[in-house]
Amino acid sequence: MPARALARSRAYGLLGDLFLEGLTVSTLVAWRQVRGGVLLDAAASVDLEDAAEAHARLLLIGVPAYEGAFLAADGLLGGDVAAAVRRDRALAGLGDPPGHEPDHLGAELGWLAFLCGAEADARRDGVAAERIERIIALQRSALDAHLLRWVPQWSTHLRGLPTRGEADGVYVRGAELALAVLTDHRESLGGSAPGWSLPAPAPVLEDPRAGLRAIAEHLCVPCQCGGYLARDTIAAAGRALDLPMTFGARADLVEGLFCAAAQYSRVPDVCTALDALLAGWIDAWTSPYSAPWVDRAAHTRALLARVAAAARELPP
Repeated sequence: MPARALARSRAYGLLGDLFLEGLTVSTLVAWRQVRGGVLLDAAASVDLEDAAEAHARLLLIGVPAYEGAFLAADGLLGGDVAAAVRRDRALAGLGDPPGHEPDHLGAELGWLAFLCGAEADARRDGVAAERIERIIALQRSALDAHLLRWVPQWSTHLRGLPTRGEADGVYVRGAELALAVLTDHRESLGGSAPGWSLPAPAPVLEDPRAGLRAIAEHLCVPCQCGGYLARDTIAAAGRALDLPMTFGARADLVEGLFCAAAQYSRVPDVCTALDALLAGWIDAWTSPYSAPWVDRAAHTRALLARVAAAARELPP
């Protein structure tokens, strides 16, 4: 039992460092100590400068690896979600990770690395069962109230980004491995997934003054939309529809896509393309923690159907 907890601690620590710092000289050396290679085959021939570029492009710009980016009602970092993570880390005696927000994926994996290491130490030293149960309860809380509510979705969206080189595969494979370790850990603790919910969806179409901008902003808040519309995903939709794209933030891109479509009476086509994306997300999310995301994506599909129907009623 101590060996299993220690193995989890080391796995979480390695993966946490990979997502926090990227593939570096020190993390590559650490991965070479892992039996069976795991990420080593993918990382062996990767240039570290390419790895640093891929880390920023995928985890900062592509699909941000932050709990707040997915679960915050406004989709912004550093608010209530980060505060909740900070509060729960404090229960384990942990402060903020140096140089990083506490809800970064790497920091949350480091949190579990600490808790699993504490469990391994407690079992090795033969401490009271009550103390071990307390440590396990903290692990379960970190998994149930935080990581498993958003990492399955983050991992799906990361896999959906276009790859631009071998370095991308290191982080995509790392995401798959992290989710597998998290899932196995939670299954070993027993019990069913607790119910939870996303923030209530804004009634964006109920406001008669709401225009394309309001719809675009709604679609770019993950917990409102039901998933993360990455810049590359939006751009790919525009190219597939042969519509001109604008520049700016993600909401600017979505608004520009709708505006361009409106000029050619093709708003229903944009709605159909986005609906297909949402349907794909729903099919991919089989985790017992994903029910709120599935429901929210279905809600957004209904919203898009209303937008498409309204567009078809407009005169040419």
